[in-house]
Amino acid sequence: MKNPWLGSPLLLEVLVAPNAACARVQRAPRILGPWLVLAIASVAVQIAGLAVLEPAARADALLADTLGGPGDAIGLFRAAGVGVALLAPWMILLRAGFLALSLDAAAAMLGRGRTGRSLWAWLVGLEVVLWIEQAASVTALAFDPPSTLAVLQDHGLQAGIGLFVEFESPWLAAVAKAANVFTLWWGALLGVGLVRVGRFRPATATGLATACWIAVIGMRTLDAWR
Repeated sequence: MKNPWLGSPLLLEVLVAPNAACARVQRAPRILGPWLVLAIASVAVQIAGLAVLEPAARADALLADTLGGPGDAIGLFRAAGVGVALLAPWMILLRAGFLALSLDAAAAMLGRGRTGRSLWAWLVGLEVVLWIEQAASVTALAFDPPSTLAVLQDHGLQAGIGLFVEFESPWLAAVAKAANVFTLWWGALLGVGLVRVGRFRPATATGLATACWIAVIGMRTLDAWR
């Protein structure tokens, strides 16, 4: 049986040598190795974020009143945080798998043939960019912690258009925050993979990658407004 960890160099190559990463997944489309590395890293970042935000949760009077007192509130906060942390690795597979199926369907509709396992492996590898964003967000919160959870949106990582343009509309501000360097990086690498791994024409790959990027921005904006 092949060692699943042999696929883990893909994550580094995605960041520093995308063309080599594309060649790797075409030659040996491993999913388990990169996913295991990302799973451990994602759980670690989520737990770190939980620890960073716990003082804000303790100081949040509304949370304590809603959940029946400070002790119960912190217990539920920790339980929810651990639950999210344990769910994070499976969300990686679900996101990559759903996007792979969607792009495979697009390839079939365009008469390009099935993209196969290689594109799924590439999409799992792309998750390393989003992990870096999570790690940067937790680090930013550690240096600029919110006083309570109610003001969490005003703290943390600022790497979007909002760094250069200030929007009065909360809706536009949420869009500007979501359209950051990490999602742009992810979208650009997606386009590279669609050409090199999915064998789409460059113009088609650009259109599909842009549509996926817009969808990510939209989902993040809606999530910020929940």
